[in-house]
Amino acid sequence: MGSNSEILDSATLVVENAFVKIFIIQAESILILEWKFQITLAERKSGFLQALEIIKAYELRSWVVSNKNIYYVSPEEKSWIINEWLDLLNQSTLERSAIVCHENYDVLMSTWDLTSEVQQQFQKKGIIQHRVFMNFPNALNWLLSDMSN
Repeated sequence: MGSNSEILDSATLVVENAFVKIFIIQAESILILEWKFQITLAERKSGFLQALEIIKAYELRSWVVSNKNIYYVSPEEKSWIINEWLDLLNQSTLERSAIVCHENYDVLMSTWDLTSEVQQQFQKKGIIQHRVFMNFPNALNWLLSDMSN
């Protein structure tokens, strides 16, 4: 396993549209989803469902979602994530899920309830390990670490 920058250099852009970029690092079995700006529920659904298709097609084991450009998650988005999305994700080949959050305190507090609920749902199901990070290198290091951690 190389350094983070070497691994990221091997990432292949597989989807890019107005609101999201999706990369895969096939050798490490990782999908990277990066929101370009604050998104709507329709955009979240579209990006996540495209990512899910790719995860299944390549049988990827890990993903990292960069929420660095997300400042608010609507109640409708929260409901869809908790009530529909997590079940779909649990039916995939994923073993690890990492979220990179915005470092602003107000943003963290406004999304904390969703972050906590997602964590609880993953723990209940016991299928996917889930962690939240403040920066991408730490998230990637965790995804690349021994799965027993």
